[in-house]
Amino acid sequence: MSDCPTYRNITRLGVRALAWVDSHNQREGAMKVFIGGSFASRARLRSARTRLETLGYTVLAEWLDQPKEVWPDLILASNQARRDTQQIQEANFFIFDTLDPSTFGNNFVEFGIAMTRFGPRYIVGPLRNHYHVFGHTKRFDNWETCLEFIRPPIWNGGYARH
Repeated sequence: MSDCPTYRNITRLGVRALAWVDSHNQREGAMKVFIGGSFASRARLRSARTRLETLGYTVLAEWLDQPKEVWPDLILASNQARRDTQQIQEANFFIFDTLDPSTFGNNFVEFGIAMTRFGPRYIVGPLRNHYHVFGHTKRFDNWETCLEFIRPPIWNGGYARH
């Protein structure tokens, strides 16, 4: 996607930075988002995932469907970390929920990985550390304002993505 000149120009300008451009959508398909957050927030974040999918996004966040934390099983934890890292690397942009504080810290590592990636980063909730203000991270008080901000533009009487 980074080779798409229109995407680069929109991102450079900071205009919603999601490049809902017809030519891009036809070539690349749905924009992919990774959701990070506290493991205890899974049920609430599954609702956010559904809302994002309704807007036409592909949500990469298999961890939301895990029935329980796998730690301290090192093999399962390693597989989980590998899967989450791959999904972060595949995502076009990132949303990190900080409404519920993390007691384990995995979401801080995920945010760090996202900082090394090309793509917008959004935080829903309070800033929890100094890395949350670094770079081009936009913060929202709640999911409603975040979803309104990333809502695809409406063209020709319908959303750019169907």
